Amino acid sequence: MKYINNFLIAACLLLSHPLLAKDKVKGYGLDFATLCNIYWAHTGIINISTFDKSGLDIEDSGEASVEVPLDVYCLGRPDELYNTSAYFNMTVTSVSPPPANNDNSLVLTNTTNHPSSPAQASHYQLKVAACAGMLQHAQPGLCVNTIGTPTSYVLPADGSQKEIMDALLNDDGQQATQQDKAFCSQYPEDCAGEILWTHVGQKYDHPYRLYAHIQVPTQQGIAPGTYQGTYTLALNGRFSGEKIFGIDLIDMTINNVQQPLTFQLKVSSACQVTAPGDITLPEQMFSGQSVSQPATAQVRCTFGTPYTISFTGSHDDSEGILHMMSSSGAAIPYQITNSSGIPWQRGEIFTGDSEQQAINFQATTLANAPDQPAGDYSDTVTMTVNYTEGS
Repeated sequence: MKYINNFLIAACLLLSHPLLAKDKVKGYGLDFATLCNIYWAHTGIINISTFDKSGLDIEDSGEASVEVPLDVYCLGRPDELYNTSAYFNMTVTSVSPPPANNDNSLVLTNTTNHPSSPAQASHYQLKVAACAGMLQHAQPGLCVNTIGTPTSYVLPADGSQKEIMDALLNDDGQQATQQDKAFCSQYPEDCAGEILWTHVGQKYDHPYRLYAHIQVPTQQGIAPGTYQGTYTLALNGRFSGEKIFGIDLIDMTINNVQQPLTFQLKVSSACQVTAPGDITLPEQMFSGQSVSQPATAQVRCTFGTPYTISFTGSHDDSEGILHMMSSSGAAIPYQITNSSGIPWQRGEIFTGDSEQQAINFQATTLANAPDQPAGDYSDTVTMTVNYTEGS
């Protein structure tokens, strides 16, 4: 037996409220007002094209993520020297809508469907983690999952900044050159003129990308729908790089740079079916007898997803009676019934709870059917689970 499943799933993330934050960088009493500036790189929608997750995928296979880049425009990359006073942290200062259970968890809330009772609230909020840096270079201590908790990353004892800079900033290369051109067209004042000729006569190096990302961890019983949450991320830190005559040429200080970000993703309905094995009815001395053989299938659908079940044989007649056929073409009529012997109702609605649900049924031959020659009779039945978006 088999089942049919032809639903698609999608998700998107929305980044809103653009912010332009210029950072005053100070080095040994000198104030270089435009030495390192920080800009939020996007003012529009960020689509999570790789999410493609249903509620069951979140339970079974876990994490999906999206990266949120910022532009850091600097004279150079601030990781070239050791600096024992360097530090960095990120904090989520607020989340709206707030967590339903008041535990300060970072959540996205289902805005399409709502719980029928307070006890079901956890099924309609999706817990996430906010992390500084890129997913591929993730470092322990750069993720948080509660409101008001700063990241706990501690720089190496020798003051080296390379490890965290590799996590936070993109590398040099062609991408940086392309970013440089785009950046200078948007902020020409930061690219007008050459400064600090002591730095081998160079202008600003390029706008590095400073990253943060959101992770969706494995969790149970998530209802389908559109999930949304507005987070305010606060960044603080200090990094130094090249020096000349004892003066920091790169001293990137991030003082409480905050940005509200609205994240949105769609979690779709899904169902999984485990069909029973082959069903063998008891031998019949006379084909007009009625015999039954019980069987059980397992259906697992996302929490709150309504679904129906139908059975279709290979030799059904116009009245919906199924037939087992012999090699000679003889037929024995039968029905799929529930465990009480009542013919299966195609329109009966079940509701998923994200757990496997037992679907009990029987194959029952019809009484008083015409006698048929002795032999082996069989039929192939398709079990179809039809489901819609949950509520």
